[in-house]
Amino acid sequence: MNRFHFPEPEIKKEYDVVVIGGGVAGAGAALAAARAGVSVLLLEKAALLGGLATIGLINWYEPLCDGKGKKLIGGVSEEFLHLAIRYCEDTLPEDWRVKGESDAVSKRYTTHFSPSAFALALFEALDGAGVTVRYDTLATWPQMDGGVCRGVLAETVGGCEYYPAKIVVDATGSAEMFARAGCPCENGQNYMSFVSHYYSYTSEKLPKLCALRTWKVSGSGMTGKGQPEGFPLQAGVTSDEVNLHIQTGQRILLSQLHGMERTAGELVALPMMPQFRKIRRIVGAYTLTEENLYQRYDDSVGAFADFRPSRRGEWYEIPYRTLYHPAFPNLIAAGRIISAAGEAWEASRVVPVAVLTGEAAGAAAALCVKNAVSVPDLSVRELRSHLARGGNLVDKPE
Repeated sequence: MNRFHFPEPEIKKEYDVVVIGGGVAGAGAALAAARAGVSVLLLEKAALLGGLATIGLINWYEPLCDGKGKKLIGGVSEEFLHLAIRYCEDTLPEDWRVKGESDAVSKRYTTHFSPSAFALALFEALDGAGVTVRYDTLATWPQMDGGVCRGVLAETVGGCEYYPAKIVVDATGSAEMFARAGCPCENGQNYMSFVSHYYSYTSEKLPKLCALRTWKVSGSGMTGKGQPEGFPLQAGVTSDEVNLHIQTGQRILLSQLHGMERTAGELVALPMMPQFRKIRRIVGAYTLTEENLYQRYDDSVGAFADFRPSRRGEWYEIPYRTLYHPAFPNLIAAGRIISAAGEAWEASRVVPVAVLTGEAAGAAAALCVKNAVSVPDLSVRELRSHLARGGNLVDKPE
């Protein structure tokens, strides 16, 4: 006998496209879909947009260029870079700001930004485009009819709500909708890395607030250096893993503060979400791997270069097939959950690429609604033309 009794969810208005997750990928998807002329709802469990880039304090917009002075990413991703610095100081090289290119290989198309200012600028852009944003709304389960998602259940302060949808964009960063719909997924592995922001009163950095806002890393860096001995790598797909990660990070930071002079500086911000880089991603119609370096695709929706200095010049094109699984015809992936494995996953999980795939997913969702077709059956030629008109470089420039 079932001991649990729950009230029926409140059925809300239907939207053409429902985007789950308001990080940069979800924001890009929502903006692209709204600009394509369909109704769009974005559900975000926090009270700000931007995800890891804002409430996660990873306030670096990685390069949009190939490391050799040529731009690879345009469209909404380039627009978001400039949104990120609209209301704050930045570290964007002047030649990229003025000319949109650089003769100096050392000057990449990248910048730091204020997380708070970027979060507000994202809301301003989505609000102005007519996207309905629902904060403090935790999407829990897709309502499935076979492989088709009819809508999404969400928990709010007012109780359980149900949002009908024609197309659902999963931009959760952890493939929540895909995984709970039954799509095959792969878990990531993350070091024990906890980033806070610290202001040093004795800093000799450039007198810009974004430069003075120093990343204070507790535990491991991106490559695993500093990983606590005996601490297992975490995927971040269970509550136990999430709490172990956050609380261990806070304990390490506290131990660091115990050894510091309290008048030497100030801890100005703590992350308000778990800072896992790679949680879970879909196994889609095609999986991008390191073996696909320098490979071109007829269904490419954009290209990107590896952001890591040690891999400068390495580039990938992103096939549309990495955004979906054929068995789930009205679900589409955006951001760090696309079907990419190994080093390709590591390179594609970052802000500019997440926005790029978010825009592609949002545009595809809108075109599917307007043409009454499924995600796998959408004309890639039409999608690529649509993205190109929006300033995207759907194929890597020669």
